[in-house]
Amino acid sequence: MLLLLSTLFIVSLTWHVSYPSNILVFGFMALMLIFYMKNPFPLQARTIYFIITFLLLMVLFLIFNLTLHETFSYDKISSYIKKISFALLLFIFVLLFYKDRKELLFKSIDYALIVIVSLWYLQLATFYITGNYLDLLEPLIGQPQRYQAYFASNIDFIIRPTSLFTEPGTYAVNTFPLLVLSYLHHRKMTKVQLFTLISYFASFSLFAIIIATLFIMVAEFSRFKWQLSRKNIIMFTLLALILIGVERYIYFRFILENNVGAVGLRESVIQYWLSLDSMGILFGQGNAQTHFLNYTIDDTSFFFKLIYEYGILSIPFFIVLIYLFWGLPLFFLFILLLTKLTYLLYIFWFFLAATHLTYTQKKPLS
Repeated sequence: MLLLLSTLFIVSLTWHVSYPSNILVFGFMALMLIFYMKNPFPLQARTIYFIITFLLLMVLFLIFNLTLHETFSYDKISSYIKKISFALLLFIFVLLFYKDRKELLFKSIDYALIVIVSLWYLQLATFYITGNYLDLLEPLIGQPQRYQAYFASNIDFIIRPTSLFTEPGTYAVNTFPLLVLSYLHHRKMTKVQLFTLISYFASFSLFAIIIATLFIMVAEFSRFKWQLSRKNIIMFTLLALILIGVERYIYFRFILENNVGAVGLRESVIQYWLSLDSMGILFGQGNAQTHFLNYTIDDTSFFFKLIYEYGILSIPFFIVLIYLFWGLPLFFLFILLLTKLTYLLYIFWFFLAATHLTYTQKKPLS
């Protein structure tokens, strides 16, 4: 029962696109607390410092939003306080609850991946068997999933399943932290990870394809040895084919099809940022003074969002993230910063806490 609750809890952390996400997250958290919580103390000093550091960073961001600019949106400030308070509460809960249950944590991560990815394959199979797409979101929130291959509208039989999410890119971004955590725990590619990566490529999402390619490169080269072997020949051949396929996909979608809508939105945000005065770039625009819709800024990447909103004040945040990953494959952090995750999402704080527990569970990767 605990494994089931823990798995559903982690699945709910990725599912921020639906209204009942808070109810699900804190509902599963409450059930685990009521029936299975142990006394979490004493904590290691490193974990205590870890919690205090992120609390101070989020307070710093809040003070920045309230003081540096002459005006700010009260609605956005309220939303920031609510989201970051819930996220930090979740962050502390994961550190405390799973501190002595690390095997449960990583088994639940694998099972959560299995649940989410299996739904992706179920949608794919259902469409090609019955001709109907199994939309898992529209009955709940009234918004259909964007599964059509809009970049190839003349090819009716191509679809892009999305599992629990609105679009394939969101599916890849929200499952990527679980994929990394699974790899860091097992220290090898498992069948669950392999099927997850296949779904990224088969989703025809450029974002998903890029992060899948980078993941494979980091996973393989983190333990690569220069020698002429069959494994290395196969690996380089597959990587070459993947890179050629990515280049062809980009050419087809953005040159032949001229589908640059989403790219154009991101470009407009970057152009606006570059047009700011030196102070606007140096200290950022804040989370409550933005001139764009939040989702547009989020789409540009985690890295850009922090730079755009907090400028040089985001440097301590990046330093803490690098410190957290020190001794682990640092390029996994680089890939995460390229994604559309943000510091206001549950899955990001779960990823930080679980990475900390990964580090304390075993010796760092060589």
